[in-house]
Amino acid sequence: MEEKTFKAVNISAQDSRGRSTLVDAFNQWAEKERPASIIHVYYFHDLRAHARGYLIIYESRSAAAQQPKAA
Repeated sequence: MEEKTFKAVNISAQDSRGRSTLVDAFNQWAEKERPASIIHVYYFHDLRAHARGYLIIYESRSAAAQQPKAA
């Protein structure tokens, strides 16, 4: 049976930088992490801190699945 590992990450950006900065940060994270699946993405906007962000809960890939296959 394959063991599943779930993780969470918080990605945030200041309001003054615009929402596209947050989207770019999410895309960079997804490209780097390559999660097996994203379970939930919670968007938040903290008015007092003038920040927006995503809390992402995801299933990480197993170590064997992350290794590139030899040709």
